Amino acid sequence: MPSSERVDLSETPEFFLRLLDDTHAWRERLVEELTLGSAAHVRATSSYHVEFPRALLDPHADPDKYRSANVLLPLTTRDKGPLLNLDLVGPAGSPVALTPRASIAALETIYLERLAESSPAAHSLRGIADGLLEAVCLFTPARFQDHFLQQAGGDRSAALRRYLEDGLGFSVAGDDVAEWRKAYGPDRRDPCKPPWRTAVALELLRGAAAGASVGRAPS
Repeated sequence: MPSSERVDLSETPEFFLRLLDDTHAWRERLVEELTLGSAAHVRATSSYHVEFPRALLDPHADPDKYRSANVLLPLTTRDKGPLLNLDLVGPAGSPVALTPRASIAALETIYLERLAESSPAAHSLRGIADGLLEAVCLFTPARFQDHFLQQAGGDRSAALRRYLEDGLGFSVAGDDVAEWRKAYGPDRRDPCKPPWRTAVALELLRGAAAGASVGRAPS
């Protein structure tokens, strides 16, 4: 019989990455209920039924020893932006916390790096600037538009440089940013609207591929 002891797998990235790599192995069912409050408002309630196969648990914890576990679950995806009126409830009403954006980005980065290593383009991808993937995962269109772009008076090159330096800790030359934007495309593309939400990421990737000098600013 399992003891009442609880195992903490929330600090085990390997377990989370295995869950992320094969969600069908443990996510049994999803039930969604939509309640229309008005023409412009809808409340969505999502209920997940999850069950971890022993093959998933065995490398990280002995199911015969523990009755319960703390875990990080990659349940769903949402557009980048503020999550308003979000309530999370665990089994039997137990408390659940949303992982901070920076921690999510760090885990996403590990996952993307491993995907890149298994890609036919792995050799080329190794030239990407250190920390770039995490910067891409952290990028929030609303943060760029509402803060950095406004402070720069609408100057996108200045806003991008400020975002990279103050927001992400990169040391970037102004001329490099201008060259990346020039290589990427015309100014009519708005990085804060689909399909150009990842414009900053694409500009960075082009700059890194062209050998532009991108490095971490000294702390």
